[in-house]
Amino acid sequence: MNNALKKLINAIVAVTESTFAALEDGKWTNSDIMKFLDDIPEIVSVLGVIKELPEAIKELTDDEKRQEAIDYLKDEFDIDNDKAEVLIESIFQNLSGILTGILSIIDAIKSFKE
Repeated sequence: MNNALKKLINAIVAVTESTFAALEDGKWTNSDIMKFLDDIPEIVSVLGVIKELPEAIKELTDDEKRQEAIDYLKDEFDIDNDKAEVLIESIFQNLSGILTGILSIIDAIKSFKE
């Protein structure tokens, strides 16, 4: 499976788990920010491969690549198959356009600096 996609999945799972932990008591406090500190390396690793992500996400149209991603989620994070499929489908449907937009914004900002 594509390394950039692995990094993205790792970051999504880490931030999601931290979010649920922070909101477990039903309210948000400043101390909840501490729950996200461990996620910083995962997020930074995604930023390092951000230009590779749109293509990596497009690979999920291939049934074999999609199944690899589902299997990775199941094995790495002990997520059942149905939930893994939903997450991979969500990544494919939602993040492709968002990442393309982010990269366009980055390129536009770079052009202002030239």
